[in-house]
Amino acid sequence: MIWYYIKSALRNMRNNPKFTLINVAGFAFAISVSLAIALFLLKEYSYDRYNKNYRQIIRLTDTQKNSSEIDYRVKNILLQHFPDIKNACYVDCYNNPIEIKYGQEGLYLHTGAMSVDPQFFDMFSVPVLTQQTSTPFQDKNSVVITESTAKKLFGNENPLGKEVDVYDIYPVTVSAVIKDFPANSSFSANFILNAQNDNFKFSQTMTDGNDLSTYRWPFEIYVQLKKNEKPEQLIAKLNMHKELLKPYVEKAGFLPLKDIYLHDPTTDASNLKGNAKLLKLFAAIGLIILVLAVINYINLTVAQQSRRNKESGIRKTIGASRKHIIGQFVAESTLISFSAFLIGALLLRLMLPAYEIAFNTSFDFDTLYHFPNSVVLLWAILLLGFISGIGPGIVLSGINPVKILSGTTLIS
Repeated sequence: MIWYYIKSALRNMRNNPKFTLINVAGFAFAISVSLAIALFLLKEYSYDRYNKNYRQIIRLTDTQKNSSEIDYRVKNILLQHFPDIKNACYVDCYNNPIEIKYGQEGLYLHTGAMSVDPQFFDMFSVPVLTQQTSTPFQDKNSVVITESTAKKLFGNENPLGKEVDVYDIYPVTVSAVIKDFPANSSFSANFILNAQNDNFKFSQTMTDGNDLSTYRWPFEIYVQLKKNEKPEQLIAKLNMHKELLKPYVEKAGFLPLKDIYLHDPTTDASNLKGNAKLLKLFAAIGLIILVLAVINYINLTVAQQSRRNKESGIRKTIGASRKHIIGQFVAESTLISFSAFLIGALLLRLMLPAYEIAFNTSFDFDTLYHFPNSVVLLWAILLLGFISGIGPGIVLSGINPVKILSGTTLIS
């Protein structure tokens, strides 16, 4: 029966080329724009999830101050007193451009730098391409650079062991080269300095000289929980033992790594931030575009009522049930939506550079065909075809065949 529906739908599409072309073109344009929006949403919602440990990593916050800046000493306090924690590290992102020089050549980095401790590389999925020792940082004067930075500074030379100057006054030695951070990473630096070097604790706050009770080196502290440990339970324990965190934290809170990009309420975080409300707006726009395409299809289908009435009347006369006629309409609309998807995907591929400019980001077209996105797309095509065909099918299959053949049409 399904094969019969498909053959009949193909015959109707072939016999009505203008109707088919208009509908396929309308659907294809709508699907192309909607797929571009889908790519944007997929990227925005995937931030930091490339990290294999992202489910276990949280960032400590001070909810009383609405702050993510925590003194670096809190890290050791956490590791010493709370066995729920597997590892911890601190990160300080410096988002202003920095100047680095190698010999007579200089490079002005517009993406800034990060100051981290060695545990950062154990917690986060940072692929190391080459390194001098078993760890990315050889000593406190080491620097880890990304692959693209290595090519800009050293060309085809081996960067390991090369000395570069930061701001022309702080010499550091390249100890490792890592892959560039993914496009969906809230960390964007390509120059990673060792935070054990006091020169690179960027966010320094000093009040009373050498008074350690008031001297602050604030960092963002990331905590990796042991498997099956819940962050809510850890934070409850921290707040039950506030004396351990004094004077550095007034009231402990947390943000899961997967939520930091879109749902970070703190005011001083240095990582990249997205806009969750904007994503909802884009999703609504994509849905509206598809709804308008469906309405356009239904209008064009109903506009052909006189021809389709005769077709439905003849089918009913020879014994076709209403269910079969509805199935015919759904099969035809599904074939049109599938054809439109293929053309829409091709349009998206051809127009990808223009969409990247419009959204001010880069897209990975192949993301659409990765599991489970491919399964969702398939169901979306079927649903689009079903919704487009079910309405006209119900209306036009209700025509009384006797009235059709007598020159009038009434819904039975």
